[in-house]
Amino acid sequence: MLMAGATVRPLMPVAVETYMLPMRDGVRLATDVYLPRSAPPYPVILIRTPYDKNALKPIGEDGAQRGYAVVVQDTRGRFASEGALRMRYRESRSRERLMQAGQVYRVEVDLWTTAMVFNTGHRLRVHVTSSSAPGYDPNPNTGEPFRASIRTRPARNTIYCDAQRPSHIVLPVVKR
Repeated sequence: MLMAGATVRPLMPVAVETYMLPMRDGVRLATDVYLPRSAPPYPVILIRTPYDKNALKPIGEDGAQRGYAVVVQDTRGRFASEGALRMRYRESRSRERLMQAGQVYRVEVDLWTTAMVFNTGHRLRVHVTSSSAPGYDPNPNTGEPFRASIRTRPARNTIYCDAQRPSHIVLPVVKR
């Protein structure tokens, strides 16, 4: 409904590009950039979210149609952005609790709603590592702070799949 005297602006076409932007530590964050098709410069709206940048597509498109450059980014370790889970912080991000050799630990990794499409024949794998250097701080596996010492020791990571320790991945299937 229009008020008397209101004018309707035609919607401007929008350009959308997706980038994996590297941060100072090498972690790449998934970022969508919505641009108006008009000539720059543009005012910029930056949105960083842990809730899936794809859900904000209507906001990005609407902002670009109104003449803004809209940048929407998944935060570290969420959805399409990279990140790491540190086992020493598995119970709390504010307090370290080191793992003990030979002890089995229950670990839940919440990937949130990632919404990836896997076609027939696609396969998944679980990748567990003690380090992913140089992308992330090397894990010395000694309990010492990262990059505090050159002393290291090898780690043996095991994912158990027996009746007592039934590891699994929950993959909901959404029908189109």
